[in-house]
Amino acid sequence: MTRLFATLLPAILLALAAPAEAATITVDTFEDVTGSTGCSLRSAVAAAETDAAVDGCTAGSGFDTIQLSAGTYAVESRIALTEATGFEVAGAGTAETILEGLGRGEESPLFGDVDRIRVELRDLTARRFGSSIGVIGRLQGTGTSMRLERVVLTEINGRFGGAAVNAGPGSVLVAVDVVVDDVRSTSSGAPLSADRGRAELTRVTIRNSFGEQAGAFLVQRRTQSELRMVDSLVENNSSPVAGAIFSEGGAGLVDVANTTFAANEGASLLDLDGPARLAHVTLAGNTATGPSALVARRAFSMVNSLIAGNDSAGDLCDVTGTLEVDRNNVFSDADDCTGVFVAPSNRFERLLTPPVLADFGRTRVLPVTRLDPTFAAGDCTDAEGNPLLTDQAGRTRIDCSAGAFDTLYDALLDVVEADTETCPEGGVVLLRGPDLDGNGTLSDGEIESRQPICDGADGSDALSSLIATAVEPPGDNCVAGGVRIDVGIDDGAGGEIAGDGILGAGEVDATSFICTGLDGSDGADGADGADGANGNDGLDGLDGANGSDGSDGLDGAASAGGGCAAAPLAGGVHFGWLVVSLLLLRRRRLD
Repeated sequence: MTRLFATLLPAILLALAAPAEAATITVDTFEDVTGSTGCSLRSAVAAAETDAAVDGCTAGSGFDTIQLSAGTYAVESRIALTEATGFEVAGAGTAETILEGLGRGEESPLFGDVDRIRVELRDLTARRFGSSIGVIGRLQGTGTSMRLERVVLTEINGRFGGAAVNAGPGSVLVAVDVVVDDVRSTSSGAPLSADRGRAELTRVTIRNSFGEQAGAFLVQRRTQSELRMVDSLVENNSSPVAGAIFSEGGAGLVDVANTTFAANEGASLLDLDGPARLAHVTLAGNTATGPSALVARRAFSMVNSLIAGNDSAGDLCDVTGTLEVDRNNVFSDADDCTGVFVAPSNRFERLLTPPVLADFGRTRVLPVTRLDPTFAAGDCTDAEGNPLLTDQAGRTRIDCSAGAFDTLYDALLDVVEADTETCPEGGVVLLRGPDLDGNGTLSDGEIESRQPICDGADGSDALSSLIATAVEPPGDNCVAGGVRIDVGIDDGAGGEIAGDGILGAGEVDATSFICTGLDGSDGADGADGADGANGNDGLDGLDGANGSDGSDGLDGAASAGGGCAAAPLAGGVHFGWLVVSLLLLRRRRLD
């Protein structure tokens, strides 16, 4: 028996030491209830922490996944956590899965204290929560961690420290692809804070937020308080103290790379009273109402950074600490920070390309001409000489331009035929991406988005529309008669035959008439016409009857001697008789 136990002991110890297999607990109700047959978010957390079935939730086992579907989940009071293995809450996406509190003005935290436990949130939005500090989580205790991945935090109010998340003693906050939007710390603090804890932010956007001490992040006065920020955007935040980051006296390291600070407002922009390093950082379009925008009172380094278009009531830069590393920085105005950054590799001149801010999706960049010599003044390293081979957008650096972004690449578009799995009926895919290698061709490694445009499936045959006309006799529809027009679908309605090409009475959907008009009354007589032209002369009439003979004329006087008697005409006719005959003839014509 002893020998058998000795043989089995290693296997028993191995089984006891093996971690329990994690469980997936699916939440099936949007309501914040307990003691029911369903599985609410609150009950799921309890099942994950106790490794036991709670209400309608399956038992947890190790580091469990609490699965949420698309929808809005009510959180009516703080979900209390205990010291346990931990869990993750996974949603369906930031636009699909919402955790919603009672309101930013209420005492309505999500978790509140997170002590010696590991908690992860991903693919969801948390909104309308409020509390004094650490509304999403007030982290404390060695081994405590919170990871946020693809999460949106919005409409959140706090009063102290980090309004949304406060990384307390010994804890770690990790945020990747997170948006902090409209988060306010109304008493003393910032939207996010490290208080003897460490924060690691990657591709994080902090915007439209407010803090009494810092518009984006507060690093509190302990050497254990640290902030690492990379590939991130801090824009349009405000504070009476520092519009972006405030590092209190005695705080630990602030290390920022490939990050843009744009359109923030405060007495300063960066107020750094602890050690700080900036590499490939862009400070553009910010407003400092106090003496300086960039204040550094301890060991400070800045390399390959771009300072452009900022307003300050005094000198833009106030560096009273030790300037440890200073190289390849570009300033948009020859008066910016002169006498402070003195390395020969720095550039103080008006930029060849105006530093106009433009919104490229989720980040702000300075659109510059490719290979602009003013911007391409740096190298691809951080303050310690470590390589920074990608820029804020994650693109490979080619020119090692000063600032968070490398000079912009030409955008390429390509169209390829879609496969049958993507488009069963056929189609194309639009490929977009930057020309990273400058060869004018979009290679596989340069593709940033794929947009399928698919052909639709063939539709079913449509039914015919028919029109029928008929003579409409005089009657109610047309007093003087006309034409009847029937319109309908050849669908067999009313017992007719579908598709026969004949519009039956039951298939008629609409009828209209075109009517003949009635005869009008007689019009008034028209005016007399003008006189016609004169006709042609008539034919000559017949000759009248001869008139009666006239009385004989008087005898002519005898001529005096020697007078000439009338000489007879040839043939023995006297001339005088001829004259008388002619006169008689003329008279008859006149009669």
